Amino acid sequence: NNSVTRIDLGTSLTNAPLATSANLGNISGTFFGPSAISITRDCGAIHAFFADQSSNELTRMDMTTPGAGPYTAVDLGKLAPVGSAFNASTGMSRILRDTDMLYCFVVNAGDNSLTRIKFDTCSNSSIKSSMNPVPPTYSYNYAGPAGTTYEVYFEINSGMPTMDVDCKTILVEPIPATKFSPIAGDTTICQGDTIHLRVQSFNANSYTWSPNYNVTGVVGADIQAWPAYSMHYNLVITYANGCIVDTFINVNVSRVQADAGPDRILYDGASTVLGGPNTSIGNYIYTWYPNQFLNSCIIPYPTSTAAYDETYYLTVTELNDDLQCKAIDTMLVHVTCNGLNLPNAFSPEANRPGADRFGIMNNQIQQLNYFRIFDRWGKEVFYTNILTQTWDGTIDGKYAPMGVYVWEVDGFCFNGDRVQKQGNVTLIR
Repeated sequence: NNSVTRIDLGTSLTNAPLATSANLGNISGTFFGPSAISITRDCGAIHAFFADQSSNELTRMDMTTPGAGPYTAVDLGKLAPVGSAFNASTGMSRILRDTDMLYCFVVNAGDNSLTRIKFDTCSNSSIKSSMNPVPPTYSYNYAGPAGTTYEVYFEINSGMPTMDVDCKTILVEPIPATKFSPIAGDTTICQGDTIHLRVQSFNANSYTWSPNYNVTGVVGADIQAWPAYSMHYNLVITYANGCIVDTFINVNVSRVQADAGPDRILYDGASTVLGGPNTSIGNYIYTWYPNQFLNSCIIPYPTSTAAYDETYYLTVTELNDDLQCKAIDTMLVHVTCNGLNLPNAFSPEANRPGADRFGIMNNQIQQLNYFRIFDRWGKEVFYTNILTQTWDGTIDGKYAPMGVYVWEVDGFCFNGDRVQKQGNVTLIR
């Protein structure tokens, strides 16, 4: 009836008349005319192999204890090569061990043949077996899924009356669950900020972080880190069952840099380009404050024509992350009244403001005694003592001819210094 029966003999084979039996049924529906059986103990477990005469397949039944079960069975199929391993099998030998291999022999009444069953050993260990009295250290290159077991045998005095065998079972435990805070992938900080790295894992014995770089400590489930650059922090967690989890968390540092440049000394009426070489360039917002005397307050390198001392603030804000990291830097423009600033050429017909008139560009002059212009023959063609008045390139309401003209300036700065200077300007038409 395709079932297996257990006979309980008690404590002695002489109890046969008093034996009891229990039909265990067709366990998991894996028996198809079972005709032969072989039972073996293997590292704390008991396995029974059945040859099925009807299906020519092999079935393995597993149990912890023969009297109480539990019993589980798995159909191993026809094995390989398919269809030729068994043929109406009628008997099986016991399981034989030869160094690191296991064998079993089956007789087949269907074709009067003998089948050898070979149980291969583990293929992902550094060594399969060793005959040395002190075996070398070995390792596995793949643990397998949780629940996988590896059995390691130790045998002494093989084949002798004093032969003894011991074994150990290596059980692959599931990787302990760990919970990071912040979660992996959400560890971006702005340069100069501090981040808390926390981890939770049930039954963990210890937490060890590395490297020891800008952290409050390397031991514990909760540390603080303030790396100046993006860092890969490794974490080793140990457990009471011997498991070791080696994991990591990346801390990405957004390195936004603002470089307003060094302080400048600017001659009155001159201009200077602000900004230094270390400013971050790319997908950023640039803001200069205050914005007066600047040709633009939203570019990294604006031009300043400050009329007096001014402290400028540059703020650089990153756009490509949710943090919008920013950096701030300052610089001072110190305006001096050491000399006069006038252009060396102008064109009255120019379309650009400031290029069509000729005048003093200074802002620090408190008193202007005179500003006068002469033609090549020494005739005065323009005169003023008002700082903001400029020459439009006319003489008595008529266009002055092209050429070089001589100018003279005399006055006093706000700091009391006297400024006197003369020079040439070219009128272009």
